[in-house]
Amino acid sequence: MLMLVAVGTQAQAYQSPVAFIPERAMVGKKLTVTYNTELTELKGARAVDMVAYFWYDYRWTAIDAPMIKSGNLWMSVIDIPTDAALLTLKFVADDKVDIGGRNTCSQFTVDSLGRNLPSSYLGWGLFRGKYTYKQYGIPGYINDSTCIANDVFLFWCNQDLRYFPMDYPRVSYYAADGVVHKNPAKADSIIRRDISNIMSIPADKRTEKTLLDIYTVCNKYLHDKSLSDSIESLALSDYPDGIFARDKEVRRLFMTSDIDAKTRGFEALLKRFPTSRFENVSSPNVDLFYAKLMQSVIYNAIVKNNDYSLMYKYIHDIPYGHLSTYYWHMVQIPYRNGDMKADALMPHAELIMTEIMNRPREYRNEVYSPREWEAMIWKRNQEALFTHARLLNDLGRKEEAMKIMDRLAPMFAYADAEFYTVYISMLDGTQRRGEIIPIIEACVKNNAAGPEMLGVLRDDYKVRNGSENGYEENIEVIRGDIREIKKIIPHPTLDLAACNPPYKAVGAGLRNPDERMENARHECTCTLEDVAKAGRDVLRFGGRFCLCQRPERLADAMNAFRSYGLEPKRLRLVQQRINTAPSLFLLEVRRGGKPGLSVLPTLIIEDENGGFSAEMLEIYGNYKFGHEGGRADGRK
Repeated sequence: MLMLVAVGTQAQAYQSPVAFIPERAMVGKKLTVTYNTELTELKGARAVDMVAYFWYDYRWTAIDAPMIKSGNLWMSVIDIPTDAALLTLKFVADDKVDIGGRNTCSQFTVDSLGRNLPSSYLGWGLFRGKYTYKQYGIPGYINDSTCIANDVFLFWCNQDLRYFPMDYPRVSYYAADGVVHKNPAKADSIIRRDISNIMSIPADKRTEKTLLDIYTVCNKYLHDKSLSDSIESLALSDYPDGIFARDKEVRRLFMTSDIDAKTRGFEALLKRFPTSRFENVSSPNVDLFYAKLMQSVIYNAIVKNNDYSLMYKYIHDIPYGHLSTYYWHMVQIPYRNGDMKADALMPHAELIMTEIMNRPREYRNEVYSPREWEAMIWKRNQEALFTHARLLNDLGRKEEAMKIMDRLAPMFAYADAEFYTVYISMLDGTQRRGEIIPIIEACVKNNAAGPEMLGVLRDDYKVRNGSENGYEENIEVIRGDIREIKKIIPHPTLDLAACNPPYKAVGAGLRNPDERMENARHECTCTLEDVAKAGRDVLRFGGRFCLCQRPERLADAMNAFRSYGLEPKRLRLVQQRINTAPSLFLLEVRRGGKPGLSVLPTLIIEDENGGFSAEMLEIYGNYKFGHEGGRADGRK
């Protein structure tokens, strides 16, 4: 039998940084792993952690295995599960990872007689196969440059059949991808043969999971409805309350148009097919329709009757991957739009967030170790957690809020103006005020500093230098093509953007012979569509974009912004004098905003005496100095 031990990424020839005691991992026994960082890219690490992955029951599970330093080696002792067929390791130090090179750091486990376990060869192939590693391997472990060729993958499938022929139904399911890519012309007949053989297995020796596997393969590669219907009928006959019966009822309810009947049917569905009985089952139809069905039932009660009781009733039944969607709709959107206050939102927020953070892992997520999974939760839900921290802060629960913000801060990597604006506001007034300026400076370097942060920088400069003299020398003006805005601001990080674009369409009005003046006045190099697209690319959800344009371009502007998901929210016309036609309009749009336009009173520039109106003087603030009582045209 084979043993697989790789040489580390930076190891000398014939030297492995990894050693096992005993040399073979035996199921049900302890295994000591030693790791020599001096032979790897983790050299000099002050702390090393290990993740151990076990392949059993045709899936991966993972455990954290912290290592202890002993001399020049790092050491960890792990228990090998009794049914683990394959072991592979990952070593981590800060942001560096060592998986043992191209061949990985892996072993086939053995039983007390030194024999490999069923599915071991299959797992080894799936783990590294060109067409299988993304779906059946360990996330982030293998990549396109290190995976094995399809022929090698099929070799390992055949090895599994050679030593463990009883694995035939499962091997044929996993091998289908390889068969299709190896010989598409023959794949159809091979897959049909396998399906026929599996369907002929006596019912007491054939599981519903096996029938689900061949049903999936049939739909994926054969597209034979008659055959897939026959597989479904066989499964419904053998398992009247099983996976297929549940799938069928989910499909039926999803297609039901009567929402009251759908609601009643969904309650009956959960009684007949309790979630706990299917928590380790994944089927295409349920994955596609179940969450949407539940969502329609819950959302209808909320929208129609302002009744949140179904969300509270079914919170433990909501598929884990969809909980963030509920937080988005139930908490984040109303909070950002100002539709509900923090105290009204918090019960819903805590209900959903508690479920997100504390629900036991589903079997498909056990490929991550507990520590990896916790990190994944925070990464996947960082926007929701940011909103949660803001709610807590609004309600005076500042310590809880700060714990979340501290954990999130490295994840936003100084590239999100909204997050760090809130973060520094929470730090202000605490004993940690000294952290504020370095944070802002890091955000400035990443083009992610909002107006509030720049104001803090200005105030700090004034305090340190006694005046603002020379401050502007520290401001960098970034020039670039608005059509390539992502090269300047790669992520949607802005809360507010403003633009004074060229007013005239190409061909409208007289052309200026000066190219620069023509580009400034006509849409030669910057159209309204370019402006709208740039706004979409740089604004966060809920971010505002303000535009100044000529009245004749109002319809064009609204159409352009709406086409890029920016909803017009506020409009104001501008007139030189009270008795003249508008010469400009000011438009504010919001990314992800709800339909509904507010038309504000007209802004009048001049008063009856020809000077600036009171509102103009108020708008200009400090810049009105020297204009009090003056004319709008600059004359006294």
